[in-house]
Amino acid sequence: MCSSDLSSYLLHDGKAEHVLGIDISVEAIEYAKAHYGDEGLEFKVGDANDLDIPDSSCDMVVSLEIIEHLADYQQFIEELHRILRTRGTLVISTPNGRLAGQNPYHIVEFTADEIRTVLEGWFTNVRLYGQDLKSPWE
Repeated sequence: MCSSDLSSYLLHDGKAEHVLGIDISVEAIEYAKAHYGDEGLEFKVGDANDLDIPDSSCDMVVSLEIIEHLADYQQFIEELHRILRTRGTLVISTPNGRLAGQNPYHIVEFTADEIRTVLEGWFTNVRLYGQDLKSPWE
């Protein structure tokens, strides 16, 4: 959940008031704090399945390439749902399981139908997009 470049982009170009970047890696958080000390940016170490964030407190959650690394991905989705406000937006990315191949760090890889089913279990307005016009997601 912590991409210091993305966090900085969301704050400055995305006009966010506050951006919180979370990563399980102490080293990643230390790097982010050392290189991105802008007001409005906060970085902390955390567990994706047990977020130290109040219920219904986020307008947007961005999760890039995380879910495929989690054994309990359903708990992760439940956490994202818990912290999002009612009209909040979740942007989540994961490799297309049909194309991703064997990554030794991926615990699960999703096809388009599989990730749609997971997300529709918690969210009412789910749309899938690919990274290019030839993407097989939709």
